[in-house]
Amino acid sequence: MYGKWLSMEYSHNMATFTNIAQVMTAINSAVLMMHVNSQSAIAENIKHLIAEINDRVSGSGVNSKGATFSPYSTRYANRKLKYGVPPKGTKIDQKNFYFKGNMWGNFGILLETVNADQTKVIIGFQGNNVYLSNDELNAIHSTKENMNIADPSEEEENKLVDNIVEAMVETLKAQLE
Repeated sequence: MYGKWLSMEYSHNMATFTNIAQVMTAINSAVLMMHVNSQSAIAENIKHLIAEINDRVSGSGVNSKGATFSPYSTRYANRKLKYGVPPKGTKIDQKNFYFKGNMWGNFGILLETVNADQTKVIIGFQGNNVYLSNDELNAIHSTKENMNIADPSEEEENKLVDNIVEAMVETLKAQLE
């Protein structure tokens, strides 16, 4: 049964290899390419994740659980209408943590480390606002909301993983065909 399964599933792709040495060379090449391509796939997809979080929170005022954030106080809503940068900075129907765009404009990759075993990426806020760092401002907002306002949703996390896995599968296919 094993031999039959192998011949049915892999006869098309394996037909281009004439011996086991060629198969092993292709597999070794695929492993090397996986490491290189995983870094670019992660970097590219993290940028998309950052944009999705930014759009979800500052565009629609929705948290990572799919609910809207607490409403603005009347005093702050009036301040946004008067001094905020349109269109997001004057939006008051849903809290979007956007006034002039400084905080969300500095939302991105804080740290990226790559070694043989893993790639680690930390996203968050950098730079300064008028009185506080954007990270401190995020901490204040997150404390008031009882959740990190910049957390990815489960759907966004799943999409990130799916896109990276898809890129890795494409790398394997390209190396083994």
